[in-house]
Amino acid sequence: AHRDYLASKPELIRDFMRSMKLSNFLRAFYEDTDFINKEKFISILGHGLSTVSVDVLSVIKAIDVDPGAHNAWDLFKARKQAMEALPDYQALHIDEISDQMLDFILGRSSAPGSNHLAERLRIYLAERAESGDVDQLLALTATSPDEFYQVFSTASRYVENGELKEFLKLIRRGLSESR
Repeated sequence: AHRDYLASKPELIRDFMRSMKLSNFLRAFYEDTDFINKEKFISILGHGLSTVSVDVLSVIKAIDVDPGAHNAWDLFKARKQAMEALPDYQALHIDEISDQMLDFILGRSSAPGSNHLAERLRIYLAERAESGDVDQLLALTATSPDEFYQVFSTASRYVENGELKEFLKLIRRGLSESR
């Protein structure tokens, strides 16, 4: 059903194939010599894709054929690119932080005790996802954006005053106390 749609939209495939993030991911995945983690990732990815209740390509197609949704998506992408070009945004080094967070979550950190903490965090996040807490967080975002924004404001204050590590330690302590 999607073959005809994709054949009529070669720019979607081109944009996907030219994605720098996809390229970086594939290169890192190819160069990684940890075959056990590669197998785990492929297994998790396969399971995730098989349990997705919404056909992603159908969503893309629906956005593409609805002029309002298509225009909103284009506006979102333009605003995201403009934000990423701002010097203040670049000074945050989001890519570095996200790489470090991913390494931590995957248990690749060399900090003492971090692998144990990363495993506990993965279990905690999985439990939250299974319990529906993530849905509640998304519902809070939709129904009370001001309250949800306070979380980001708090985190940004810690980033601005250089106390982000202490803030993250506080969160870690909170997670450890909740177990």
